[in-house]
Amino acid sequence: MLHIISWQQYGTAILLLTALWYAYVFWRYYRREKRESPPLVAYAPVIGGIKTDYEILDAEELSFGAATPDDISTGPTDELVSEAQTLAQAFRDTPNKTEFLSLLNVLLSKYEPYQDEIDLKALRPLAAQLPFTIEEQEWPKF
Repeated sequence: MLHIISWQQYGTAILLLTALWYAYVFWRYYRREKRESPPLVAYAPVIGGIKTDYEILDAEELSFGAATPDDISTGPTDELVSEAQTLAQAFRDTPNKTEFLSLLNVLLSKYEPYQDEIDLKALRPLAAQLPFTIEEQEWPKF
């Protein structure tokens, strides 16, 4: 039975049936969209309208809340000061200046790799917490 149909006739029939199928699908499902095309510009606001009545202020007129210091560590200086304050609190009741300076030198040796980033003047307010006075030349250096 299949000997009667040639390959050329078979290919022509398949192409014709495929074309008819796609024509039917287009006619059935897409002809309505072709007639009822949506408008090019949407009329409903998606985000909102554009505000046109705004006022331009100078930078001096802008007011913000009061600045409050935060407890965020910003580097090795802050960490060193925090540890030195703990050390100073431990020596409030024990007026042993030599031992305090010795332990402060040990603490500074921990921060020796960061000596370019550390400001040792930040340690000076600790002197007010201590029961003894530390002279300028007695403060440790890197």
